[in-house]
Amino acid sequence: MQVLYLSWGENSFQDAYDNLIALGYEVQVISSTVKDYLAGKKDGEITSWIASVTEENALIFSFNFLPGVSRLANEAKIRYVSLVYDWPNYTLYDPAVYGAYNEIHLFDRGGVLRLQEFLVSTVFHHPLCVDVERIDEGLKKAGISFGEELYDVSFVGNLYPTMEEALGLTEVPTYYRGFFQGMADAQGKLYGINLAHEILDATFAQKYYEAVGMSLGDLTIPKEDLLSKQVNDYITGKERVELIAALGEHYSSHLFTGNVEKAKRRMGEVEHLTIHGPVDYYQEMPQIFRTSKVNLNLTARSITSGIPLRVLDILGAGGFCVSNYQEEILEYFEDGKDLVLFSSKEELLEKVDYYLNHDEKRRQIAQNGHSSVAKLNYRDTFKELMERK
Repeated sequence: MQVLYLSWGENSFQDAYDNLIALGYEVQVISSTVKDYLAGKKDGEITSWIASVTEENALIFSFNFLPGVSRLANEAKIRYVSLVYDWPNYTLYDPAVYGAYNEIHLFDRGGVLRLQEFLVSTVFHHPLCVDVERIDEGLKKAGISFGEELYDVSFVGNLYPTMEEALGLTEVPTYYRGFFQGMADAQGKLYGINLAHEILDATFAQKYYEAVGMSLGDLTIPKEDLLSKQVNDYITGKERVELIAALGEHYSSHLFTGNVEKAKRRMGEVEHLTIHGPVDYYQEMPQIFRTSKVNLNLTARSITSGIPLRVLDILGAGGFCVSNYQEEILEYFEDGKDLVLFSSKEELLEKVDYYLNHDEKRRQIAQNGHSSVAKLNYRDTFKELMERK
């Protein structure tokens, strides 16, 4: 099979490329930026590859969906397979999603259901994947074995924006500030339901954007989905700051994030919290996951049901994972056996305390999770996606 892989600097590139080659596919790579793909700056290279194709089952592949690429593929009647690991992803609201030659695979079932409301039939549900063999080999070369623990509690990820940053305003009107703060407070006590999706309908969103004087122009994204994403980003940021601070007040905790100075301003003074800079996806991140007694996953609130890649990366590294409840996690993993789920701040603190003081149980769960996550591997995923009829 001939595959044109369009890369835009995604973390998963090397894992994906290596596994495509291992499956025996003939892979050509074009590397650029998302902006270049969206602007059509790589169209010439893509059409040249299409013209050179000699196999009937050749296809184009990318992580996340690129509308311009979809149009080229559909004009040429060639399959375009994409694996989407961001939700919501604004390109999925482009009319190009209706193209008959698209095969769009989204990790969040809630997102698939939302797109189906617009009669999109080219989007399918599929969880993300992880290369356990590659991670194990890298950790072995680094001399890091199971049970080597350097950190008590770790979180690798960004804190997400403040309300003003999320909404793109210097000052949020008093009514809406109170409304969104109330939503955030309520959402912090609820898992398995997304208040922004439930409450922020088209009428509310229209009134909000009119009140703040924001014109959406020719935007194809439904205004309620855009506002929901903005509010969920704010809720995620508020929740991450509060939960990481709560852990840092009691346990030696470590935050690895992209902007240290900004994180320090957001977190303030937390007694037992150390803030570190960003880590390399392939080398440093697996080492942190394996050498942390507790690895925290705090899912972005815009992800309604799916398993975040961070969960798979933690388990793939043999790390002990404590995650907020996500419906789809329980379809592949067992709570208390492969990882540990929580549904409130109080439960999070209680479970972290318990497992920090029960080494044998914690390490056994980490081992179980490491074994179980192997079923969500790149090779099986690509074989299923690329060779589907």
